Amino acid sequence: MAAPNDPAAHADSIGEVEADIEQTRDDLGRTVDALKDKFDVKAQAKHKVDDVKDSAAAQVHNIQEHAVHLAADVKDAATDDHGKPKPAVPMGAAITVAAAVVLVWLWRRR
Repeated sequence: MAAPNDPAAHADSIGEVEADIEQTRDDLGRTVDALKDKFDVKAQAKHKVDDVKDSAAAQVHNIQEHAVHLAADVKDAATDDHGKPKPAVPMGAAITVAAAVVLVWLWRRR
């Protein structure tokens, strides 16, 4: 055990105190940076806008892909193996036009 007035023990304790002070400074610096980031409203708003832009772009991309697949499915359903319209398609179009003409005629008659 070292004597209370031992210079070597005193040097060790000074080194430990200096290391502790340096560690405390580092911790304090990180804490101040974290608080600065937390209360920086402009940066938070910009970050939120960027997040919303990214999310919207991803949704637009997904919708575009879905629309392309849906259009291909509709085209496949409306055409035969040779790419010609199935007989039901012109018939459906004719019925739709006839129904629209009747509805317009009834609406104007009122």
